[in-house]
Amino acid sequence: MATQFEQQTRQQLIQAANAYARLLGKVFVLESSSFTNRLRYSLRFFPTNFLHLTGVETNLSSSVFFAKCLSDQISFGEFWDSRRKNKSTIRKKLRNLINVDRIFETDVLVQEDFSKNTIRCVIATTDGRCTIGFVDNRHYVVPNTILDSNHLDPSKPILKIKAFVI
Repeated sequence: MATQFEQQTRQQLIQAANAYARLLGKVFVLESSSFTNRLRYSLRFFPTNFLHLTGVETNLSSSVFFAKCLSDQISFGEFWDSRRKNKSTIRKKLRNLINVDRIFETDVLVQEDFSKNTIRCVIATTDGRCTIGFVDNRHYVVPNTILDSNHLDPSKPILKIKAFVI
């Protein structure tokens, strides 16, 4: 019998996968002459990045995990919380992933060279509700972390930018 946490997590994984799927195939561009490292960042979401953002553990490959969540086929024994990620962290990540497809609907705050504890990203964005950190991946930057609320460092430059889609 699945615990209440497992039942809620499964439902949120399915909702989050559907929201995340709406970002696939799009390239979100953040461009500013005020950036110091590059003029433009091309953000792309791939199915293989979804698992890492959820905070759950699994023996499934990242692409199979995403496909099972997206098709409502993920079962309780195929994911779990680990000692590193507590239930509270997973809840926060999933709560934000459920709405991830809305983050670029309005201007976002953007910071280059984002770091938080052990997290290091080339760029991070926030809409105030969540912060998404991105790392380099050949031609694009891809999501590496999602945090609850705004975690940008106020001592570093923060820009307000409207992403455009290509």
